[in-house]
Amino acid sequence: MIINDTVMQVLGSSVLVGTVNETKKENGWLFAKVEWIPTDAHQGLSTNIENMLEIRRQDYNPETEWVRCSKLININPEALIEALHQCGQEMQPEYAN
Repeated sequence: MIINDTVMQVLGSSVLVGTVNETKKENGWLFAKVEWIPTDAHQGLSTNIENMLEIRRQDYNPETEWVRCSKLININPEALIEALHQCGQEMQPEYAN
């Protein structure tokens, strides 16, 4: 994984998509800092983290922004969009003339 790679992370039923901004190696693991695309899934996750920190009375720790690369999926956006488009076409019912 290198800087500017497009990646996604699946968390439960949410899919986050973003671009790798930085990488670092620590304790034999490669980590990435990702600039996530602002989607409803990302906003929901951010809100949950803010609520959790408030309940625990903890301050935000920027180290939590680093994601282990083994938890990220490197993607080709154009190929993924094309595959989803094809999948959507196959799912549409065919109508007889």
